[in-house]
Amino acid sequence: MEKREFFEYWTDAFRLTKSTIERFPEADLMRTIVPGLRPPGLVFAHIYAHVNGMFNACVRRELIPDELSHLPDDLDTGRTAPLLRYAQRTMEELLAHASVDDQVWRQKIKTPWGEVPMESLCIQSFAHEIHHRGQLTVMLRLLNLEPPEVCVHG
Repeated sequence: MEKREFFEYWTDAFRLTKSTIERFPEADLMRTIVPGLRPPGLVFAHIYAHVNGMFNACVRRELIPDELSHLPDDLDTGRTAPLLRYAQRTMEELLAHASVDDQVWRQKIKTPWGEVPMESLCIQSFAHEIHHRGQLTVMLRLLNLEPPEVCVHG
């Protein structure tokens, strides 16, 4: 898949993930809904902490694993608006960086498991978002709330 097409898919996925968190009442954002899983506000924030850590790795050309789960100290994970602002800012930075040429897109990033192309980190982070959006969807259903429509082809 070409880089441009990949980031178009990710942009669509981001819209759906934002729509998913918007379905939660704020009273439930910091409530444990599924034992053993983080509350929805933390799951959503974690998605974009991961994106941010991966973005930093692409810029720096080295992945620091702790950055993949680091949340800003001032992020209010119990309120929808700050969560959406954090996610939007993170994705805007990523998408601005996505405009790099194909040579940069394939540059190697140092990670604890060896050097990997930047595109591989982006694909992993995209898959990570989809995985956690699935968790959020289950939480919505457990609250008897309708998640956003995912499949347009029925």
